Amino acid sequence: MFALEFLIFAIVLIFFSYLAKRFGVVDSQSPRKIHKGMVPLIGGVGLIFSVTVLSFFFQLIEEDLIVVFIGVWIVLLFGFMDDLKPSHWSLRVFSQIFASILIISILGFDTKTIGSFGPFHEISLGIFSLPITLIAIVGLTNSINLLDGIDGLAASQVLIVLLYLILKIDNESYLPLLYSISLGLVTFLLFNLSNSYKIFLGDAGSLSLGFLLAWFLIIFANDNLIEKELVVWLVGVPIFDTLSVIIYRYSQNREIFSPDKSHLHHAINHKFNSQKITLLIITSISLALFIIGKIIVDNIPNYSYLLFSIMFYFYYSVLRRKLWCPEPESNRHGV
Repeated sequence: MFALEFLIFAIVLIFFSYLAKRFGVVDSQSPRKIHKGMVPLIGGVGLIFSVTVLSFFFQLIEEDLIVVFIGVWIVLLFGFMDDLKPSHWSLRVFSQIFASILIISILGFDTKTIGSFGPFHEISLGIFSLPITLIAIVGLTNSINLLDGIDGLAASQVLIVLLYLILKIDNESYLPLLYSISLGLVTFLLFNLSNSYKIFLGDAGSLSLGFLLAWFLIIFANDNLIEKELVVWLVGVPIFDTLSVIIYRYSQNREIFSPDKSHLHHAINHKFNSQKITLLIITSISLALFIIGKIIVDNIPNYSYLLFSIMFYFYYSVLRRKLWCPEPESNRHGV
């Protein structure tokens, strides 16, 4: 089964890569780009297409998640239009909000509680449930997109979370789909990290993967399949990076959505001049945050959010200030 799925993923990615080159859906080389040559921006479309087809053909997907996948395709199509011709960021955000409201209105999925904090064992969001859910979805979706600045980073961050979900969740109805997406990401990474057959996720891929991951976390947390307090630790690097960039740009009196090289992966790559080292370092940071968070949630869950905030302060004030990339510069794969 896995071998067949892997073969299908590989064939689809190769075929979509050919189509991308044939019709000019590529990221061309330029002085401000890290990569060389023209790289197809079709990896995310091929991945989501393959997962969707396999899910229906092998009946991997739960009925409720069909609506989630409709939302994923809405986000993917708007992202793909941006890959074809860059558009204003508001159009992408609109697609994410629209798709989320569609899912919530049909299935009723949203964030009812965020777990425990201090003396409160269960914090109910009440009337704030919908706006906080939308903020969480849009925030994580775009945080994954913003990480897509070096080879393998965005995909590996999503893969790490999915692998934990596979190990943690005891609901067997979700596992086949999680296995399929994880295998698709592994297949994509083999292409993305190669020199001969390189492909990129594109905005379509990073946005749709971020959107799908966000909904997985909400659904599984609501069903108590994973600890609510652990969710932020699972995606600690995307959250830390996005918040730090927003704070940095604001402190510099710059537009929050203006492109530059103030992201963590730019800073580390600037220091070591190696995408592979950068990928290894950030993956290690992500795993370290998860391990720390897991220990905290298992022992003192009421202090999880407080300690997460303290960790972010340490990250921003110490680590980022020592590594910050000095020269702002536009970056194609993230804002």
